[in-house]
This record gives sequence, C-alpha cells and structure tokens, in this order.
Amino acid sequence: MAKNTINIDTIAAASGYSRATVSRVIRKYGYVSKEARKKICSVIEEYDYRPSSLARSMVSGKTHTIGLLLTDIRNHFYSVLAKSIENQASSMGYALIICNSDESLDKEKEYFELLMEKQVDGLIISPTIDMHMGFSNIFEKIKKRKIPCVCVDRALPPAFGIPSVLVDNYQGGYDAGKHLVNMGHKSLVVVTSKIPLPNVRDREKGFFQASKDAGIERQTGDRIELESREREIDIESQLNLFEGINRFSAVFCTANTLSFYALRILKYKGIEIPKQVSFIGFDDLYDAELISPQPTVIVQPVSDIGTKAALIILDKLIKKKSLPKKDIVFPVSMIIRNSTK
Repeated sequence: MAKNTINIDTIAAASGYSRATVSRVIRKYGYVSKEARKKICSVIEEYDYRPSSLARSMVSGKTHTIGLLLTDIRNHFYSVLAKSIENQASSMGYALIICNSDESLDKEKEYFELLMEKQVDGLIISPTIDMHMGFSNIFEKIKKRKIPCVCVDRALPPAFGIPSVLVDNYQGGYDAGKHLVNMGHKSLVVVTSKIPLPNVRDREKGFFQASKDAGIERQTGDRIELESREREIDIESQLNLFEGINRFSAVFCTANTLSFYALRILKYKGIEIPKQVSFIGFDDLYDAELISPQPTVIVQPVSDIGTKAALIILDKLIKKKSLPKKDIVFPVSMIIRNSTK
C-alpha cells in the first residue's frame, strides 16, 4: 500500500479498533487499554504511519502546539522551566514550539508573528522588560483569535488581563536580608541587574526592607549593577564596581546569573567566602553543590511554576476552564549551605 494512501482509518481497520481509540493513541492523551495500545502501535509501526498534522489541524481547528517564548534559554532557571512545561504538555498530547527573545523586543515581536503563523493553540511567555511597549497590537491578535495566554516568572501590567505564574519575589529578598541580619551582619550590599526587571527590583526592595526593619541604615555604594545576560563577562572591566566591597560583610545577588559573575569577581579579587564576606543568591546555581563554598540561596519551585503554567493553558484548551483572574504566586524557600556565617 502506498504511504500516501495510509491514514487513520487504515490503522483503525487493520488494528480492529475504532478511529477514536487510534486517535487517542496517536495523541497520547485519554485512556486506552494496554492491549489496545500495544496492537495499535504495532500496526502503526508496520505501516510506518505518520499522522498529517496539517490534516488534523484542518479538521479539528487545532494544531496541538503551544508556543513558549522565553527571554534567555541559557539561564538554568528557564531550562528547567521549559522542561517542566514540555513534560506536562507532552503528557496531555501537546508539543512545544520554544523561542528565545534574548531580552530583545524586536525578536520578541518576530517570534510572536511566527507563533501566530504556526497557529499555536496557546501561549506561555516570559515577557521582556519592554514588552508592554510593543505588545498592544500583538495582544489584539491574540484576543481576536481567542488564544489563551499566561506569563511565567514576570508579569505584564494588569491592563492586559493576562495572568502570571511566579513567586513572591519581595518575600524572597526579605528572607535573604533577614537571614543575614539574624547572623549579625549590619553592612549589606546588593548585586543586581542593570536591566530594571520588576521581579528583580522586588527582591531588592524586600532585602533592604529586612535590614530597615532591623534598624540598619543603608550605606553609600550598597547597590552594584552588573550586566546580567552576557555569559562571557570581562572580569577586569567589572573590578572597579567592587572597589569598596571590603566595607561590606555580606552580599546578596538578585539572580543566578549575577551570582555566577559575583562569585567569579570575588574569587579574582582574593576575597574569601564566608571568611571575609558572606554570600547569598536568588535562584540556585547549576551544580551548586560542586562549587566551593557551596552557596546559600533563595530557591523558586521552578518545576511547579512550569507545570502550573502548562496546566492553566491545557485546562483551558481541553477542559474549557476559564483562565485565572489573579496571578498564581508560589512561595520561595531557602537552602542554607556554607557561604554564610
């Protein structure tokens, strides 16, 4: 039989099962007995059947794809996030189209147009800092096509009406500050991003509020800004930013990429952690337990965030549930290792 004449009806007839049962096996969603699944998979393999995604989408009006637009896929946080979203989507018969904006509004717009062309059924986005400036036209397209959309890690202004799944960034910063204050530190410095990301700024606010609540006044130079996206940082060009680091007894980094840079710079300057300065970061570092000393960190439940975001979209697509009216906010936790004393 020629391959171009093989279709789902062919597989159904050859396997002895209904078209609906064959469809559930192909989509990997819904209940199918082990016996039926085994038989149908055997027939599919025998006929070397490849379902036509175009044909399926023309009939159903769905592509069974979800667009995932992230800002920096190299960041360990986003890699774990993407994996958890993919796991959940795949288990419910959907595939991901992953795009990386690299914090560029222009690339973000291009990828949105691409995802519209691909006719994705849903969208999960981590918006760039400037998205609200160029999002209006795109949002109208999403609204017109009734494409469910949810943000992760970051939020858009409430006016857009798009829910977010994220953590309590303010509380995370507060917990970091309180931990250091409780250890007796009174001279604190924050290493943060040059890019004014709202989630990062909330971490800063929480951190300094914890020190304020303890009666500790802020000091000149207690905030260092670094470029947070370039993986190959020129250490020597950043040394002047850490010129007065010896005046402080504890450092808080507001993101994992910043922790990566700051730890390298401190090592380059010969500053011992935690002997000379205590260190705490927001988000864990990849292979953190192999770093010496192992860093104390505020951690986000990244996999839970990704799974929840995926379920919000999938429940809307499959079960016709409404999108949440409010943001879904997860608590953070702390892993205390040996970089603080």
